[in-house]
Amino acid sequence: MQLIDGRQVAETVRTDLRERIAVLRSQDIQPRLAILVVGEDIRTERYIAAKQQAADEIGIAVELIRFTIDEPETLTDRIEARIKSLNDDLQTHGIILQLPIPIPIDEQELLDSIKPTKDVDGLTLTNQAALEAGRELFLPATPQGILRLLTVSNIPIADTRIAMIGQGRLVGRSLTAMLRSRDADVVTADSHTRDLAAVVRGAAIVISAVGKENLITEDMVDEQMVLIDVGLSDVDGKLQGDIAPAAKEKARLATPVIGGVGPMTVISLLANVVLAAELAALRASNA
Repeated sequence: MQLIDGRQVAETVRTDLRERIAVLRSQDIQPRLAILVVGEDIRTERYIAAKQQAADEIGIAVELIRFTIDEPETLTDRIEARIKSLNDDLQTHGIILQLPIPIPIDEQELLDSIKPTKDVDGLTLTNQAALEAGRELFLPATPQGILRLLTVSNIPIADTRIAMIGQGRLVGRSLTAMLRSRDADVVTADSHTRDLAAVVRGAAIVISAVGKENLITEDMVDEQMVLIDVGLSDVDGKLQGDIAPAAKEKARLATPVIGGVGPMTVISLLANVVLAAELAALRASNA
């Protein structure tokens, strides 16, 4: 088994982004990302810190906007008001709402209040519909990173049977649509799938984004498979992937739990911010 090094691929993307940001800065444009955070959660704070550090390293400004949950009845109005302000702010190029929100609330309603041209997570219904129709603007970060890993590793997608395990909003559903628009033969599994092994067997590429330890076992895979491990679970304080270590050892190529898909997710989000800034500059020049 050979590991797919997400850190190395992310560094290549990072170099490209630095060059593009230098061009923007020469036009007095500072790419800026606004991150809206509701409440406090240790894992969420970890993700935010990673985004902030990566953005700072390449020259993207980050504005962190926090909302308390002590007055839940006003939370939607407070968030929507701030999003409206950011939509109108020409200096802000990307807006993300950190999910999940820790109290019951209509997350999609809030996401849809983000202007599609600033929706760098690609989660508004407008951008999701464009993605499913093959007219993508901003690709969701994790699916985008996975596609880049496959491309850089010279793994064909068109006419390839791919098993997509998990159909969540952030990864599975979006990535399924993206793969099909690239002529992949995609089979899917979710929580209602009775025979997971039958879905996995026969696939050339298996992508699992569930968050269940050792969901994909050695007996399900063969020596020619490519395994992309997206889902994470915390087991006794240690991060574990969906795909069992023995399954990865058996496969041809696999991503590690640490240093695989994760670095690609962060850098792909920042790539969307840079693209949003470039598109805003283009619109301004044509106005």
